[in-house]
Amino acid sequence: MGKAIYNNLFRILRSSAFGQKIKKAVKNNPLLRPVYNLSVQRLVDYRYPLTFNLEPTNACNLKCIMCPRNESKRAVGFIDFLLFRKIVDESRPYGGRHFVLHKDGEPLLHPRIVEMVAYIKQANPGNTAYISTNGLLLDQDKAAGLMDAGLDQLHISIGAAGAETYKKVRGGNLKALEENIKTALLIKKSKNLKKPVITLQIIRMRETLKEIAAFIDKWKSYGVEFSVSSYLNWGGVKHDSTLQAEKRIKRYPCHALWLSPSINWDAGVSICCVDWNAAELLGNLKETSLALLWQGEKIKAYRRYHLSGQYAKIPICANCNYWQETPNFWFPWQYKTDDGETQD
Repeated sequence: MGKAIYNNLFRILRSSAFGQKIKKAVKNNPLLRPVYNLSVQRLVDYRYPLTFNLEPTNACNLKCIMCPRNESKRAVGFIDFLLFRKIVDESRPYGGRHFVLHKDGEPLLHPRIVEMVAYIKQANPGNTAYISTNGLLLDQDKAAGLMDAGLDQLHISIGAAGAETYKKVRGGNLKALEENIKTALLIKKSKNLKKPVITLQIIRMRETLKEIAAFIDKWKSYGVEFSVSSYLNWGGVKHDSTLQAEKRIKRYPCHALWLSPSINWDAGVSICCVDWNAAELLGNLKETSLALLWQGEKIKAYRRYHLSGQYAKIPICANCNYWQETPNFWFPWQYKTDDGETQD
């Protein structure tokens, strides 16, 4: 299996209803696990991450009740375009990479977001660009610009079927958002484009449980994909009643330490996208390169902690539930290794 296939595998597992079924099947069917494990491990690249969040900004136009950004002590800012180009350029020798233009804020607030997508796509024909947005700023010009730039995946977090629930959970205008989505879909159709793949998300939480079926029913005729996500506790700082209803499973190492770190707008590199307060940094790209950080002793130590079950040694990992987003891809004999790595 070629490593370029990882981009599609990652998208399917992360952002589609089919991906949810695959993850459930892998977890419940022992016969599928060896194939899954070998496939994912073949895609781990210890030289340079195959995918990473690259944060355009941590500013946001909403105050969602399940998001911890309003409790963050991080300074609010926008990534410098020269820094952005440096990161993309550094990735060139390693082949196609998957760029997730999102972390703690609303990416469409960045005035050069369309240029970012275009630069990623021009830098390497194997690159893919993914944007996760709340969609309220996705006007006609922005939608057309992103599509013309070659955006591969557009993930829109709606989070409700009804206006009242949306107002309570997100604090915005659902009607305006829905009009933006319909306009974007019309633009895609008028341009006869297969991409971006457009995914609409709702989070499984107390306020939305009774609306999930209605949410899917409302949009199923529009040719979109759906993501029904579990509630993320953001390292243990957010709580919801749906978490108590989840089936308890034995903890296993998180995929993020092998597959997807996060680059904050100020060049700090977090170990994963859950690091909302930039508490677990590997280093800063103003001082070094992502390749050196990804190959460094600190990330290797963190991998050892996870493979040996010492999750509490990394504070943000101690009570996190993000690890459940991707099925375990390690075999029993690979735990407690000396270097935390499985070589290709």
